[in-house]
Amino acid sequence: MDIKGLTNDIYESLLEDGFFESEFIDKHKFKARFYKTMSNSNVTENNLDAESIMDLVLEITKEIIKENVDNTVSELKDKGVLNEVETEDGEIGYVLNENIDISYE
Repeated sequence: MDIKGLTNDIYESLLEDGFFESEFIDKHKFKARFYKTMSNSNVTENNLDAESIMDLVLEITKEIIKENVDNTVSELKDKGVLNEVETEDGEIGYVLNENIDISYE
């Protein structure tokens, strides 16, 4: 089986199993990145195993979730819904802006 067929089979299997049900996992981003990563790797039918494929699936998924969460937080900051604050540990944190009027248009 070629890489394209393999990645499509894995993608369809994940889709059927409900893997992409989280709103933070964009299945279209995943499919494109998964195919690109598989195409650029040294994956062949001879050295292919389920564990290494699942490691790759999880790595790509984590990247997509992080991007989407970061984008969501950034959009909420831009809209004034969240304020950036410094935590006791000196890290950046976020608090809800209680002075904002949230109206649905």
